[in-house]
Amino acid sequence: AGLSSNFITSITRDYRGDLWISTWFGGIDRLNTATGTFERYNCFNPVTNAEENNVWLLFEDSQRTLWASATNEGCLYYFDRTLGRFVLFDKGITNLQCMTEDSEGNLWGGNYTTLIRIDRKHRNNAIYNIGYPVRCIHEDRNKNLWVGTQGGGLLLFNNGQFTRYTTTDGL
Repeated sequence: AGLSSNFITSITRDYRGDLWISTWFGGIDRLNTATGTFERYNCFNPVTNAEENNVWLLFEDSQRTLWASATNEGCLYYFDRTLGRFVLFDKGITNLQCMTEDSEGNLWGGNYTTLIRIDRKHRNNAIYNIGYPVRCIHEDRNKNLWVGTQGGGLLLFNNGQFTRYTTTDGL
């Protein structure tokens, strides 16, 4: 009747007000705030024919699509509200550690080495090699995309090019 794992990796509130909790070893739990009850969801990969229980990230975009990313070579999933389950989006997008949506509606994700512009419609994703784990992505009020890395500094992204700021630059 509770969480499927105490190792919580992400929490997000959806547009309906329910809380979604991703866990390590336990998949995803939804807390129905109206009833106070939990429901468990998994990310089943039809390519590997295995359940991916190490879900690192949950993100709801402006179109009210709920995304889930598994790690340890796990893939990107979206919640199909009609089916009531998470569905594999793209087997080629793996290990996402963070996601954001920019002001133009582009969806971005970062994994252990790359920044990815995710094409929701055609799955023609753009991949930019960073060489470091991408931990956060933020668009500022001037529409600049900033990428926080682990060990590689702070990156200002502009048309596929990066300006890197490190401790040498005052960070």
